[in-house]
Amino acid sequence: MYGSVGCSLRKWLRKSGKMKALGQKSKQLHSSIQSLELRDMWAENDDEGGGVATYRARKGR
Repeated sequence: MYGSVGCSLRKWLRKSGKMKALGQKSKQLHSSIQSLELRDMWAENDDEGGGVATYRARKGR
């Protein structure tokens, strides 16, 4: 389940051909996606269930 958003985003970027256009920015994007994935993992492992986990529950994911 980890990084499903990041994977779909990268696939969308490849399909739309924006990955090549981004060039150097793709590295920044990748690092930001990784930080988001880490934040997701932290939220899922959070005992109080705060942050992204409750946000996901509210959105119904």
